[in-house]
Amino acid sequence: MPSSSRPEPVSTTSAPRRSGERRRRRIRGLALLLLLALAAACERRPEAVILHQKTIVAGGEGEPRVDESMQYWTDRMLVLVQPAGHFIVDFQAEATTSVNQRNRTVVRRTFAENQAKMDVENAQRQQQAADYPEDARAELERMGQIPGPNLTKVELRPTGRSETIAGYQAREIEFTGSAAKGALWISDALPLPLGEKEIQAYRRSTAGMNAASMQFALAMAEAGGIPLRTVLTASLNPHGQTVTNEVIDVRRGPLPAELSGAPDDFARLTPGATP
Repeated sequence: MPSSSRPEPVSTTSAPRRSGERRRRRIRGLALLLLLALAAACERRPEAVILHQKTIVAGGEGEPRVDESMQYWTDRMLVLVQPAGHFIVDFQAEATTSVNQRNRTVVRRTFAENQAKMDVENAQRQQQAADYPEDARAELERMGQIPGPNLTKVELRPTGRSETIAGYQAREIEFTGSAAKGALWISDALPLPLGEKEIQAYRRSTAGMNAASMQFALAMAEAGGIPLRTVLTASLNPHGQTVTNEVIDVRRGPLPAELSGAPDDFARLTPGATP
């Protein structure tokens, strides 16, 4: 009888092994793509409303001073850029950072530190004015030199006037405080890009300001928009001072990385230091 040859057994494990390896490669590929997407998201800079503006300071005995600067508004911070450096107000971290390019120094203060500093200064002013005549004390309160009951109060009144500024239709809102008065020109197309939490932090950030700046900032928070023109008359001295700010150009774009913080090689000064 012819011998029968038995067929060689076929391996049943190699196909599943190759299939499992392909799945693992796909998973590794997807994980790599996810990591790259996360890295790109981390590098993506926050979107900002960018304002190029001109400021005229008039009052006192000297000639009016004209400066130009930039403002960057994001959903968490305001950055003001001037020739000497830039100033950051971070409403989420509740801190201010002053970067001085000329002296290569950085001063960072929390809103709480600003409030504590102002409390000490106000107590000193109150003590110095304790023996002043009543009318003299009232005048100092009016100018914001010593704290009074109306320090954090401002009144807003729409005037009904409107005008096109930097390509936006803006309406005028007058404001009045004990130490300052003026006008804000606001466009409905440029609201403050801050959430409710950041708006409340913005109000707290005014604690370390002088009276006129505080009342102006409170009026701006109440108006709820990025001003395209501001006129601020402050009673900081018997002559008074008027600051007019006019936005020249508005655009949108990412906040430059170098403006979101301070260079690592700049000297860090203590909050009480003067750069």
